[in-house]
Amino acid sequence: MCKGARLQPSSLSFKIDGKNIAEVSALSLLDLMEWLTNIEGKFSEKNQVIAHEILKEIRTRLQFLLDVGLDYLSLSRSSRTLSGGESQHIPKPVSYTHLR
Repeated sequence: MCKGARLQPSSLSFKIDGKNIAEVSALSLLDLMEWLTNIEGKFSEKNQVIAHEILKEIRTRLQFLLDVGLDYLSLSRSSRTLSGGESQHIPKPVSYTHLR
């Protein structure tokens, strides 16, 4: 069962550092940044090479959201639930691609 995650069990079975995609998406942006910073060192050398640029891009986008004070949001939060002030801090391309 998806346990409210709205994802197939097969999608939830893939984990990185013990967390599936639903658990990672539910982290606050601040906690997500910390988690991303900590996991890169846990990858094999080959996976570090693969993940480095991807993680760098994600951290850059996350840092912007943290810099404008949205550290308490999570990626699983629907953009429709944001207040007017919160949504003004998120550039439209970010809001459409990263927040549902």
